Amino acid sequence: MKAAFRKALSVVVSLTMVCCLTPTASFAGQTAGSDAVVQAVQATPYYGEPGVDYEPGEVLVLVDGTADSLAAEAGAGGFSALGSQLNVNGVSFSIQENLTSVSRSAVAETLGAEEGAGEGASLLSSPTDDILLLSTDDTPALIDALSALECVVYAQPNYYYEAYTADDQALQQAYGAAATAASAAAEPAEASIQGSTTPTEEPFFQYQWGLSNTIDVNSREYRSLNVEAAWANGAIQTSADNPVVVAVVDSGVDYTHEDLKDSMWDKGLDYPQLTALGGGMYGIDTTDDEQGSTDPMDTYVGHGTHCASVIASAWNDVGIAGINGNAEIMAVRFLGNKSKTEGAVKAYEYLTTAKQAGVNVCVASNSWGPTASGQPTDNIMNVVVTNAGEAGIISVFAAGNAGANHDSGLGEMMCQGNPYLIYVGAFTSDARPAVFTDYGMQAVDVFSPGTRILAATTTSDKVSTMPPQYIPWATDVNPDGTLKPTTYFMDTYEGSAETTFDLFLVNDATQVHTLVAQNVGELDTSGIGYVSDGRMNVALSKAVDAGMKAGDTFAIRVTIPASAVGKVAASDAENVYLAYTGGYTNRAMGMLYLMTQGAGWTSQSQGLANRDGNWSMYSWSTSKSSFMGNLNSDGSYSMLFQGTLPEDAQDTTVYFDNIALGSEPAPYYYSDGTSMACPGVSGVTSLLAAAAGQALSGDGAAAAAARDRGLHQGRRHPRGHAGGQVQHPGPGGRGRVLPRLRGERRSHDVSRDGFPDRQRRRHHHVEWLLLWQHKGNSELQRRSA
Repeated sequence: MKAAFRKALSVVVSLTMVCCLTPTASFAGQTAGSDAVVQAVQATPYYGEPGVDYEPGEVLVLVDGTADSLAAEAGAGGFSALGSQLNVNGVSFSIQENLTSVSRSAVAETLGAEEGAGEGASLLSSPTDDILLLSTDDTPALIDALSALECVVYAQPNYYYEAYTADDQALQQAYGAAATAASAAAEPAEASIQGSTTPTEEPFFQYQWGLSNTIDVNSREYRSLNVEAAWANGAIQTSADNPVVVAVVDSGVDYTHEDLKDSMWDKGLDYPQLTALGGGMYGIDTTDDEQGSTDPMDTYVGHGTHCASVIASAWNDVGIAGINGNAEIMAVRFLGNKSKTEGAVKAYEYLTTAKQAGVNVCVASNSWGPTASGQPTDNIMNVVVTNAGEAGIISVFAAGNAGANHDSGLGEMMCQGNPYLIYVGAFTSDARPAVFTDYGMQAVDVFSPGTRILAATTTSDKVSTMPPQYIPWATDVNPDGTLKPTTYFMDTYEGSAETTFDLFLVNDATQVHTLVAQNVGELDTSGIGYVSDGRMNVALSKAVDAGMKAGDTFAIRVTIPASAVGKVAASDAENVYLAYTGGYTNRAMGMLYLMTQGAGWTSQSQGLANRDGNWSMYSWSTSKSSFMGNLNSDGSYSMLFQGTLPEDAQDTTVYFDNIALGSEPAPYYYSDGTSMACPGVSGVTSLLAAAAGQALSGDGAAAAAARDRGLHQGRRHPRGHAGGQVQHPGPGGRGRVLPRLRGERRSHDVSRDGFPDRQRRRHHHVEWLLLWQHKGNSELQRRSA
């Protein structure tokens, strides 16, 4: 029965990977480390750097039985040893907490028969194994000493984890905390009460290229999740009595947000099993932050709200369209000021307990991972993911943003080889791997849209690292095309252009020389762009004609007219927001950095990028007093976009659109990262669960069988597991994490576009579409583009 269940659930995992359209073989060609490197790695276990990769003085241990089992072997006489000082082979420690219990089958399935059974299978007498948190003065020494105990199945450090968003640091620097206050004061729109069941009619749907890519204006290939086909053919069905629930294991969720408040799972207080764990109405907070375990409000970075919004923003005539507007979001907060394996284990205990209690949790979305590339496999997390998988929950994880090849064979994926888990990389709107995404044919399963993803962010006034963004072209235009009062100016280039452009050769940070007259570009109506048909071109060929050479530092000065600045001056705004979109035709050219006026020119932590081969969208804020104090003598305002002239500047064009000034941000945000790709796959997986037409509660085998009956297999899981057991290339001893040489670098041995040769690039241009057909039940079919 177990084997049948595993086979059925693997079908669902395979189907989910199929529907996310880009096969992992796109990143073929990477090779594992040499035998000499592997042998050297195996010589000495490497747990990472204390205080950087893991919490010093803490160990997680998986034992056969309970804390009493460990206490008995450590010489404490078999009594409950929580908080008591124990000793093993001269290393002292204490048991701080019993984090969770997992099934013995999950342990054996994850770690293999030998490791899962300790020194001998006959010694396993408990129906479950417990995961304990220990404290000690020497983490590596205790891990080594614990391997001598028969009851110890596995031991490892308490690793650190972080959200996988590519631009969090830049966002923190680019936006002031004042942005959050404006958002917190905003009242939800009345339309959210009425609701709509047509996701394509959501106001911001046209800006969600990941769901429906309409940027294709040339002959290039473009991709998206293609969910419209699923929506149009019945994949949005749901059960009011037992809706699909997606657990967002992240920084929490803003359950008051206008686009999420009607999508929240809010039954947490109805289950004594969950309140006993410390959960509240919407979920649980397993961090050590001060807000308490019952409140999973997103007050850390707004990251979890963004992910939840991609998955299940309500179809309510407000904001964006969630992939599955009929799903419910369970908020499971574990990312906080210091996020560790300990908190993730507790998070998974909560969602697995919910599943076992009858909550229809089908998917766990995890847009996070190790703080540093190269962290050894976290087999404690591996076990709890398997434990949830056996209950019928598929885990979706972001692969990471280090640009690393995870097929190195050195165990740097957090849960390497788990058949209940889908690792997701990020691709761009023109079907290329994102520059930041981690990859690997064996380790990373699928690639999903992950650049310039528009979604909600938290409205909490306690967060400052991912505040609301000023998005005038999505939020500040009235139905008749006029601007709302909170937007003082927007140049769309569909009509007369008021904003002017100069192209400069830069000598130093404060002086520029004009080489080309104003308005160097010509109005273009080719249709390129997310927002509109018009744009302003700046041809770098004019710089070449004026004598610039490759490697010279140039700048494009953009000047907003005094008439627009005068509207700012006449307003009662305290903060001014500057928004712009743009890009350039040369993918090899580096970012154009935004320079704003002040004492000379001040570099901001953002600029104009070409992350998705098309458009980038940004906003920047400052106080009104600072803005007004740095105007030109004629009352206009200028900013520079500074960069290095590329080799092929003669054929390079920089383009701008929708440059705007305003005062009111919206509780939404454009963001990049595998964190943004992961919820796309989670949302599609929830659609699959809903389309199966079966309630997915109950035991795991029944849930998997129901899904198998409704959907046929598209392609098999690529990892080729034997019985689901992970084959560790590291040392064979129990209680060891997979070691790695300190400082070993992962080579990114692919070409700039992510493919080693023409053949692999051609293979990448195979699109996996959601084709929902009615033949007695729903089918997922595969088609080559």
